[in-house]
Amino acid sequence: MNTAMYACVYAREFPAQALLRLRPELQRKAVAVLEGEPPREFVCSANTRGYAIGVQRGMTRPQMEVLENLEVLRRSSAEEQSAREALLECVGRFSPRVEELRFENALGFGTDLSGTEKLLGTAKNIVANLFRQAQAIGLEISVAASCNLHAALCWAKSHVGTKVIGSGEELKILAPIPVDALDLTLDQSVTFSLWGIHTLGALAALPQTELVARLGQEGKRLHQLACGEHPHLLKPVTQEFELKEAIEFEAGVESLDSVMFVLSPMLQQLCVRADSRALALVSVTVQCELDGGALYSRTLRPVLPTIDHEALLKLIHLDLIANPPVAAAVGIRALAETNRPSRAQLGLFSPQFPEPMRLEVTLARLAAVVGSVERVGAPELLDSHHRDAFRVRHFAAPEEAKTKTAVAPARVGLRVLRPAEAVYVQTYKERPHQFVFRGEQYMVGECYGPWHSSGDWWGPERWARAQWDVVASSRTGKPLCCQLSCEAASNAWQVEALYD
Repeated sequence: MNTAMYACVYAREFPAQALLRLRPELQRKAVAVLEGEPPREFVCSANTRGYAIGVQRGMTRPQMEVLENLEVLRRSSAEEQSAREALLECVGRFSPRVEELRFENALGFGTDLSGTEKLLGTAKNIVANLFRQAQAIGLEISVAASCNLHAALCWAKSHVGTKVIGSGEELKILAPIPVDALDLTLDQSVTFSLWGIHTLGALAALPQTELVARLGQEGKRLHQLACGEHPHLLKPVTQEFELKEAIEFEAGVESLDSVMFVLSPMLQQLCVRADSRALALVSVTVQCELDGGALYSRTLRPVLPTIDHEALLKLIHLDLIANPPVAAAVGIRALAETNRPSRAQLGLFSPQFPEPMRLEVTLARLAAVVGSVERVGAPELLDSHHRDAFRVRHFAAPEEAKTKTAVAPARVGLRVLRPAEAVYVQTYKERPHQFVFRGEQYMVGECYGPWHSSGDWWGPERWARAQWDVVASSRTGKPLCCQLSCEAASNAWQVEALYD
C-alpha cells in the first residue's frame, strides 16, 4: 500500500496576485499587469475581473484604452519575491520538504506530507488549513493532495479550491481535465488537437506502446501523467525565515497619508506571518527609496515585542511625522525582527498596569508634542557631580520583576529648583551667616559643609563650586532648610534645593 502523500499549492496569475496583495483597494476592480519597456509593453497577467471585461494576454497598452474601468499596473519583481517568500513560508509550516514549481505566470509548491498525520491531522484538514493560511497572507490558491504529486498538480491547475484525491482514484479524477494542464509544447498541442485528444481521460485511453512509437519517451511520460502514475523525485528548497515586504510605485509618492495607506497592509502582513510562528515583532524598519536614488530608513523598536498592527502603525506614523522623508518615495520596504512575545503573570490582588503598547503610543504622542524623542522617557543619572547631570533614556521593560519585602526607610524630601534661584548671602568666617530669599531675610542657625566639586576642566564649560546644607529661620520664626552653593569663578550664590 502506498503511504506517500503529497500536496500541491498553485497560485495562478501570480504577477497580478503579488501586486494586489498589498493593494486591497484594487482587489474589487479589474486589473491588468504590463511587462516590458515602453512602447512595447504587453499584458502578462490580470485578475478575474480583468479577463471578464476583455483583457487578454499579449495586449498592448493602446489596445486596452478601449476598456473602461481598468486599472493598469507594471510588473514588480520585488513584490513577486516578497509574495513568493510569504507563500513558501506558509507551505513550510506543514512540512520541511517543499519543492518550488515554476511556471510562466503562476507559482506552485509541492510538499511531502508523509508522516504528518499524527501531528497535523488528516490530509483533508491539512489542505483546508493550508488554504486558509494562504488567504490570510492575501493569496488565492488551489490546493490538492494525492499519493502522486503530478496528479495533485494537474487538479490544482484546473480547479479552484481544495481536493484530496484518494489512492487509486487518480485516473477517474483526472479524466475530465483538459490536456493543456500538462504544459504541452506547441507541436504536442497541435498533434493532440488533430487526434481529437482534448482531455486527460482521452489521452490515458490511448495505447502506451503506440503513443511511444509516435512521440518517443515523451509520449510515455505524458501517458503516465494522464493516468496519475508518473513518479516524481522531490527536490526540497531551503529558505531562511525573513520578514520582509516590498512595494514599488510607478510615480513618486510625496503625501505622508499615502505612504501610511500603503504601509498599513504591509505591516499587517508582517504581523500575520509572525503570529503564525507564535512570534512577535521586536523591531520594524521602514526603508523608502527616494526619487533620485537616495535611501531613507527609520527603525522602530517598541518597548515590548508585539503584533498589535494598529499600535505599530500609529508609532510609525508619529515617527514619520517627526522625521519626514526629504523627497518623494518611489518604493517602500518593510523589514521586521522577531522574538517570543512577552508574557506577564499578575497576582490575584496585583494592580492592573496600562497596556504596554498603549503606553508606547502615548509616549510617542508626547514626543511629538515636545518636539523630540529624547525629551520623553525615564531619567538616568550620569557619572558626574555636575548640576542636573542626567539624561532621558527610552523606557524599557525590566527583565525580571523584583519584589521588595522590606519596608523602605523614611527619607527626607528634596525639591530641586530648576533653575536655581540667585540669593544675596553674607558670610562670617567664610561660612553663610544670613541671606535674603524670596523677599525675606533668614538667619542661619546650623550650617553643614562646604562640599567642593568641580569638573569639565578640560573644556570651556569648566565648573567649580562649594555647597552647604543650612537650617535657617526668618524674623517671624519661619523655618527654612535649603541647599546653598557658591560658584568659585563668579562668587555667585544660589539656592539649589529645598528640604521638606
